[in-house]
Amino acid sequence: ESSTSRDSRGPFSIVLPPPNVTGSLHLGHALTVAVEDSLVRWHRMRGHDTVWIPGCDHAGIATQSVVEKQLQREGKPTRLELGRERFLEEVWRWKNEKGGTIYEQLRALGASLDWTRSCFTLDKNFSKAVTTAFVQLHRKGLIERRMYPVNWSCQLRSAISDIEVDRIDISQPTTINVPGHKTPVQVGLIYDFAYEVINNSSSSSNTEVVVVSTTRPETMLGDVAVAVHSEDSRFAHLVGKHVRHPFTHKALPIVQDDVLVDRTLGTGAVKLTPAHDLNDFAAAQRLGLPVHNILAADGRLCNTQTAFDGLDRFTARARVLAALEEKGLFRGSRPHAMVAPLCSRSGDIVEPRVCEQWFVRCSSMAAKALQATEEGAIRILPPQFAVNWQRWLEDCRDWCVSRQLWWGHRIPAYEVVDVAGSIKSPSESSSSATVAALLPSERWFVAESEEEARQMAAKKLNCNPETLVLRQDEDVLDTWFSSGLFPFAAFGWPSPTQDLARFYPTQLLETGHDILFFWVARMAMLGLELTGRAPFKEVYLHAMVRDAQGRKMSKSLGNVIDPMDVIHGISLDDMLARLKNSNLSKAEMSTAEKTTRKTFKDGIPACGTDALRFTLCAYTVQGRDINMEVKRVVGNAGLCNKIWNAFLFASSKFAQAGSPSDLLAMEARLSADDAMLPLFDRWILGQLAATSAAVNSAMESKLFAHATQALTDFFRTDFCDVYLEYAKMSRDATTRTTSEAPGPRPLRLVSAAVLWRCMHVYLRLLSPFMPFISEELFQRLPRGTPGLTSSVTVAEYPELTVPAEHEAVAQSVGKLMQLVSSVRGNPLRSINPKFGKTATVVCADAVSHQLLSSNADVVRFLARLDKLDIVDVNNSNTTVTAVAAGSVRAACSVPEFRVLVQRDAGLDNATLQAEASRLEKKKGKLADALRGVATEMSAPQYASSVPPEVQQRNAETHRLLAAQIEELNHTLQEYGGLLQ
Repeated sequence: ESSTSRDSRGPFSIVLPPPNVTGSLHLGHALTVAVEDSLVRWHRMRGHDTVWIPGCDHAGIATQSVVEKQLQREGKPTRLELGRERFLEEVWRWKNEKGGTIYEQLRALGASLDWTRSCFTLDKNFSKAVTTAFVQLHRKGLIERRMYPVNWSCQLRSAISDIEVDRIDISQPTTINVPGHKTPVQVGLIYDFAYEVINNSSSSSNTEVVVVSTTRPETMLGDVAVAVHSEDSRFAHLVGKHVRHPFTHKALPIVQDDVLVDRTLGTGAVKLTPAHDLNDFAAAQRLGLPVHNILAADGRLCNTQTAFDGLDRFTARARVLAALEEKGLFRGSRPHAMVAPLCSRSGDIVEPRVCEQWFVRCSSMAAKALQATEEGAIRILPPQFAVNWQRWLEDCRDWCVSRQLWWGHRIPAYEVVDVAGSIKSPSESSSSATVAALLPSERWFVAESEEEARQMAAKKLNCNPETLVLRQDEDVLDTWFSSGLFPFAAFGWPSPTQDLARFYPTQLLETGHDILFFWVARMAMLGLELTGRAPFKEVYLHAMVRDAQGRKMSKSLGNVIDPMDVIHGISLDDMLARLKNSNLSKAEMSTAEKTTRKTFKDGIPACGTDALRFTLCAYTVQGRDINMEVKRVVGNAGLCNKIWNAFLFASSKFAQAGSPSDLLAMEARLSADDAMLPLFDRWILGQLAATSAAVNSAMESKLFAHATQALTDFFRTDFCDVYLEYAKMSRDATTRTTSEAPGPRPLRLVSAAVLWRCMHVYLRLLSPFMPFISEELFQRLPRGTPGLTSSVTVAEYPELTVPAEHEAVAQSVGKLMQLVSSVRGNPLRSINPKFGKTATVVCADAVSHQLLSSNADVVRFLARLDKLDIVDVNNSNTTVTAVAAGSVRAACSVPEFRVLVQRDAGLDNATLQAEASRLEKKKGKLADALRGVATEMSAPQYASSVPPEVQQRNAETHRLLAAQIEELNHTLQEYGGLLQ
């Protein structure tokens, strides 16, 4: 429903990055909604056929963890006790009861999403898309099952993705609390121990050793070799020999690997544990070494054939160190800077662990995504992220998509586990009676159903399908795999739906730059591979939202801001109570409470949705992180109040102007280039058109801060500070009209029509950013027949043309307003606002004289003068001299005007002298502050050692202090003239 055809500008489709079903709204979500909704509403109002798809991610790890904790709290059987089917019933029950919170909060933010198209990543249709995608990629040779190191969470007993690993820099020895362990785990130390070289010579009884270093001593039970550099003379005589493992008693070869070993670091020798270190695994592949996994899924040691089997990894660490010391092989420990990988879901220390998993081969797909970017099919904004995008795609590793969970898309792969008859191995010419004789790759079949897999297996193994026993893989797919299909699965893929044909590819993907690789790049790769087209034409990456000090928001720091609290308000006591009900440790609780008390000492006032959205868009400067301050939201809540009050004033003028039909008939005749309109009316209509142009230009370029600034400047400065004040004048006179609009027009009706035009246009301009107040006030505008569009949401977005002569009009109004400011800020009014009510303005030429004379009533009203005399300097020198003798000169930046304000009869010399003394003291303090800033700025190495933002702040402070001192000097000079 719009005056603009929905199809006139084609489709604009976009998907909302699907939040986790377990989640509640945080400021990152709020920023996404503010930016995306402003774009969607803007495109909708401009005539695009817009679709904004909401969705929710099943969030495998997070959801399973939440439900497991709930079962524990309620005293119910554990996941393992329930079994897979009953546990999944519990998860679905939780999802149906609790999973709608995020949608409710999105609605509270005013997101104009197409809720009829909302999808959940475990819905039937979406699950079909996931299965189809996996099968197609496997048949293309892009998915395979193999042994490879993954990020393993022992607490979750699952592989996890890189984005679920928090990498914590450790600069000195410290401890970390690990779930399931009563005592904290020591990190930040490196341990040295010796391997004894096996001496096969009978001529020497001396035992030679090779010392190696590790931060995880327990992994030495999985060592398969010791590596040295080929050019390291210290070990040249040992290459080819072996060392004896002190616990397994195996002979481990001493090998050369110049890729892995840096002979300048540590001892120059490196222990190789391929199953539990990615670099060691790569070395083992190069050297043909075995891979020996010693870590069970739950973090206990296994397969070592030693007394350490069955011990927890950290208990084993202490036992291994003690045993090494007992054998005289321990060489000590020392502080060591390192990165501790923590599971973001559980807080567990993540272990590299080799296991058999499904991997997506990414290199060819990454090349296609990179090519699409280079050819312009995908555009990255801001441009600086294109470099990161290219670097990641050029070095894109294979992607482990297996997760050892129950909640998620079960992998559509089926293993032949038994057969009631003979089969023929594809790799052997003879028949085999057992499945065990098959290679691992020969036992697995990927298909869209078990029946399809059975037929595939029977054909490949040359047997009766009824004799085969299949087992579907217990694992589920990484959540990012299903999310990677979202831009096309949301429109019905793989079915050839009308939505898919109409809205795919989407025009834009907007999200945070922190998931550029984990989600955006994978969407690009999967979209190109599975649909043949890039899933989006443009990627806009918004900044990260941080606290006012630039720190990452964290519950443990107490600096997290809940968007709902900003909207509805919250007291400090309620904020502290919420902290106490959280899962923070005592130390974290103490830190969080201190931060909360300091930052939010009065709580957070209710600011409303519009103010929050507008502020987040105003913060969005491309490439910069957002240091969020609630006081800026409070300031924009004040803007909302100003808009409301301005509308109330305008409404009173509408009522005074007559009937709505008269008002709207007059509004239809208005034109910003109508020379018969009063100057200030033409000016505000021109400024309105210029604001429209500025906002549209900013939105085209995704410069949201520019758009909000243009809207703010127009309303606060142009409309409220100038035009509304002008509109308060008595407007009983009439003005002549042009031939297009014959007949006299009452100025009161003209002014009301201009106010109506301003409000009507401005509310539509504002609507994408502040949908609630704009809709409320739009509905209150006087309406004619047939009336306005039913909702501002579908009204036509203003795209006004700036009149050719507007620049000249704006210059004229600018001069007059500078004159008004000069009079209102004259030195006498600083003593008493009632002083300085009589002024004489000396005009430098006939043009300025004409401008001021024709607008004298306006200037007199706005400057709050009782009397205004206008003289031409060329004709009235005697008058000017006489007036100047008893006046002060008001500083005016317009050179054509000289402003003289007459001294009031009630202003005696004693009062003047007292004011002058006060200003002298103020000037002295400002001068001291100026010298302090100047001294700091002139310090040696200032330019190189002081942060740029501090230098910029100091420069601005210096400029403001100097300007204030200059203004005081002028005022004191004028007082001095009166005192003579």
